[in-house]
Amino acid sequence: MAGIQQLPAVLIHGRADVSGPSMTAWKLHQLWPASSLVICENDGHGGVEMVDHWTSANTKMLELAS
Repeated sequence: MAGIQQLPAVLIHGRADVSGPSMTAWKLHQLWPASSLVICENDGHGGVEMVDHWTSANTKMLELAS
């Protein structure tokens, strides 16, 4: 983590994701100061709300890269 702590990131996690608990995303976010964390309360491993957040996150990252 030391090598990427300064890089911006948007972590998007579905609360109902059975393949990984939300606590995993929270712990990663705590170790990554430049990250933001979005928990999609009604999605699992994908879903409509997550797609909206992915789209927004991609736009944000493209803007930062410009």
